Amino acid sequence: MPTARLHRAIVLCAGFGTRLRPLTADTPKPLVEVADRPILDYLVAQLAPWQSLRRITVVTNNAHPHTWQSWAANWKPRLDTAGVALSLLDDGVTHPADALGAVGDLQFALQQTAADHPALVVAGDSIFRLSLAPVRAAFQETGTAQALALYEDDPAHLRQTSVFDLSEDGVVQGLTHGPATQKPQWTSPACYALPPSALQHASPYLQRGGDADSLGAFLHDLAQHQRVEAVCGPRRSGLRMHINTPEAHAEADEALRNDAVLRHRG
Repeated sequence: MPTARLHRAIVLCAGFGTRLRPLTADTPKPLVEVADRPILDYLVAQLAPWQSLRRITVVTNNAHPHTWQSWAANWKPRLDTAGVALSLLDDGVTHPADALGAVGDLQFALQQTAADHPALVVAGDSIFRLSLAPVRAAFQETGTAQALALYEDDPAHLRQTSVFDLSEDGVVQGLTHGPATQKPQWTSPACYALPPSALQHASPYLQRGGDADSLGAFLHDLAQHQRVEAVCGPRRSGLRMHINTPEAHAEADEALRNDAVLRHRG
């Protein structure tokens, strides 16, 4: 029998996407369209059918509140039908210089909601070309913190992401960012299923001066204090599209226009 249930997802979308300009000049980064759909739509469409899910909380900044409200209004009827509540949580920040950072926004979300219930925590600026359901299943079976690990062999992508140090049985020993090695690695796309003890770690981590903008640094620190297990995807590169530059956007747009299954999913 499952030992834990994931009833909520916290989607971190409060970054300003400065490297994606000019596409983000008037549009929040997660709502920039790729193959005629906002980036975030691909994630929400995947999460909506999860039977245990009851709420999706999207953490935003305050730069484009009306755009976010319009997006949420479009999703609300469908999510209502699925029994999933959608809420926007505005952190009040209007300028990049004042951004709370991904971990800061996670802490903000926990202060506004609750830190005593498990949550799927995921960054809202990526498109996943694989199911996230194994992360949910592993968490619900064990109740232990789970982190999605994706195989990567592209040196350029390896330089821009966090890489896992895993034990032979898949326990996270730590993470490093932008490794010098070019050999294939298991990378962290910022998708975690976390029990309350892990969520509550955000506050002391930040109080000790942890990097507020790095979910990888947070997970590294968490792994030094409690067990974190990796859920490894297939040994195939390119299963996550991290859309953080105009070039990455163009590449993802072309790829998804040729991927009819993912483009029309949901």
